Amino acid sequence: MGNEALNFLDAPGTIKILVTTDEKGTPHAAVKQSLSYEDGSLVYWELFEHSTTNRNLTADLWYDRPVSVLLFTSDERSFLIKARPRYSFISGKIFKQHYERARARYGDVDLACVWFMRPESAEEHTLAARLQEEKRLHPYFNHLDRLASPARTVHG
Repeated sequence: MGNEALNFLDAPGTIKILVTTDEKGTPHAAVKQSLSYEDGSLVYWELFEHSTTNRNLTADLWYDRPVSVLLFTSDERSFLIKARPRYSFISGKIFKQHYERARARYGDVDLACVWFMRPESAEEHTLAARLQEEKRLHPYFNHLDRLASPARTVHG
């Protein structure tokens, strides 16, 4: 798996978007800057007991559904990480450690849950990387206008 993408989880300036789904499969995307990478897991601090993300992660864990994390880095690269929720803590030693870290970072906040997710795949989705991958996967696919006159291509 692309460890480069996982390294960007903790890089300054990276925007992190966590995408979960509800019981009907409707996606819910939210910026979640508390996402990090720790000992082989994606770690997410949920600050609100009744958030849509927390509710969806619970169902995603129960029904073994994947989640996605979209990263947008400070140098304008983008990555898509697919992961599965594996466990969460709402009390105990591990919860307390994360609770103290969350309060040190955000101030006077509560911590509802600490989620641990197993990353399964990571792909770069930056335009240059996607173009290269499309050419590799589909080397003979080309729009007719590019075949007729490569100097006069039309892009919509």
